[in-house]
Amino acid sequence: MNLLFIVSLLISFVFLTYEYYYLAIPARLSIRPHGDEVFQSFGFLHYSREDLKRSVKKRFPFIPSKYLLIHVTSLRCGIMCNVSASNKNFIRLNSNVNYGFITLKNTDDLIRVVTIKNKIMYKSNDCVFDSYQKASENLDEVKKYDKLKSQYKLIGKDEYGRETWRSVWKNCFYKCFSKNNFYELILTFLVELNKYRLSFLENPVKLSATLQYSAFNVAKQIAQEKFELMSKFKSSSSNEIVSFISAPFANIQLNKWYEEYLLFRRKLNSNKEKTRNLIGLFSLHTTKVGFGISKIGKYIIIVFSLLISFVLQTYEYYYLAIPARLLTHLNGTRHYFGLDGIYRSGESLKRNLLRQFSTTPPDFLLLQLLSTHHGFILNATQHNNRFLKVNSDNGNFEDINVENRDELIITSGSGRQLMFVANDGYYDSYLLACEYLDNVKKYDKVKSQYKLVGKDEYGRETWRRVWSNCHFKCFSAMNFFELILRWLKELNFYRRYFSLLPVELSNYLHHYACFAASSIAGSNLRLLHRAASVFSKEIVTKASAPFASLKMNQLYELFLSLKRRRHINKESKKIVTVLFSRKTTRVGFGNIV
Repeated sequence: MNLLFIVSLLISFVFLTYEYYYLAIPARLSIRPHGDEVFQSFGFLHYSREDLKRSVKKRFPFIPSKYLLIHVTSLRCGIMCNVSASNKNFIRLNSNVNYGFITLKNTDDLIRVVTIKNKIMYKSNDCVFDSYQKASENLDEVKKYDKLKSQYKLIGKDEYGRETWRSVWKNCFYKCFSKNNFYELILTFLVELNKYRLSFLENPVKLSATLQYSAFNVAKQIAQEKFELMSKFKSSSSNEIVSFISAPFANIQLNKWYEEYLLFRRKLNSNKEKTRNLIGLFSLHTTKVGFGISKIGKYIIIVFSLLISFVLQTYEYYYLAIPARLLTHLNGTRHYFGLDGIYRSGESLKRNLLRQFSTTPPDFLLLQLLSTHHGFILNATQHNNRFLKVNSDNGNFEDINVENRDELIITSGSGRQLMFVANDGYYDSYLLACEYLDNVKKYDKVKSQYKLVGKDEYGRETWRRVWSNCHFKCFSAMNFFELILRWLKELNFYRRYFSLLPVELSNYLHHYACFAASSIAGSNLRLLHRAASVFSKEIVTKASAPFASLKMNQLYELFLSLKRRRHINKESKKIVTVLFSRKTTRVGFGNIV
């Protein structure tokens, strides 16, 4: 009896730890000619309000009905359709009135139901959560932290820094910068950073999706380990800055870094180890950045990743092709459909391309015509066959014959999603794509991998079968995903030889392995030995780039040595034991040059 009482008391306490908020469930309303109402919600039709209310109560039984609202997002009557405002056309579930709608004065504390990939999610303060409780806790924190307006008292003493902070963060407190899962904080950080860089006469930096993803994973990993990895990331990676701060004061973090950098410039004998990453923050060579935000308790972890491009002259330049479509009207005027709009003349398109791709030499800019329209006639050009030189001598676009298509870089996407494609791989800058093509030209000349294959006859036959005529250019395609697919194929051939079931490629393990490889590369391989000895479910090794195709055969030869009871070191034994274990069912490969 006492035990039951204690359990009941604890459960009641848990339910009272967060406040209930109104939950709005979307529905669409159609009014038939005779005045009958038909509601559509979650793919089901309801022919009365009462039927809809019963369905909603059944779907959300864990929320008191007085906090449930139905938001009629659109109202159709015949051929007329009206889209509702965000605060209008609501129906209360606990109301006995079966006609009309109510209007909410304030929707800031409203949780909305959204459907993402057929899964019900909960949206509050423009953040999406997988449970009503998490969305409610988010609103609790917004109400609690947004009361704090004293951040201005903690910013630095530098006058330019104070003025910049006020201009960027004016009236933007926790509720403002925590929107979209702190993406608003990231965008404002970028604006503030570029204003600080302007004071040092440095060019503005851009937000990189790749660095953003890397920084987010680091922040998430630190949050999961509850700050235990904080010191490791602070000391190991020269291209990352890691910090944590009280949640409502996150908007002063960049100002703190700016003040630390000013102090470093004034005192050259200060702690260089502590401020070496801050140099990259305001460096001439930093071109792209990424912010990772993760929240744990009342603290926010902020990870800042940066891309440093030293000595740009070491790269060989390659043609960059920008896709476009040409429309020629009957009166002879031409319109070009480019990456981000329609251009009424070739001159306006040319000016935009030269401005947008300023890091690319003008002589290497090409326009790739995907199709040409002549009035009502459409001609689709053959794949990669029609190229126009942007910076021609006569001022107009001039046809050019690109002899080697393998050394061509093509743009994909537009705006912030603009990527550069080389050998079917995607890169977030033109210079990175050039660097990759340099590596292809250099490493694809090496064809002697077969001389280093092991002595086992089955291993040699399997290697030739998998890697015949596939050298660096071949296996580095699709950002080295071709290498991963061939490794998997070769591994399963070896496992079949030992009567083991084949393994599958896991998307989750693949992404995690790529992140681990990126982290190790960022620390210049200083983490390699540590990662190889600490993580029991990870195999960490390195190989010369053109000889990466030999790695699986080398592991196979090591396993043969182990079966023959030959002495191999403990680290190698752990690697091959996991790789050829019956318990191993899924694998993921991550690699980086």
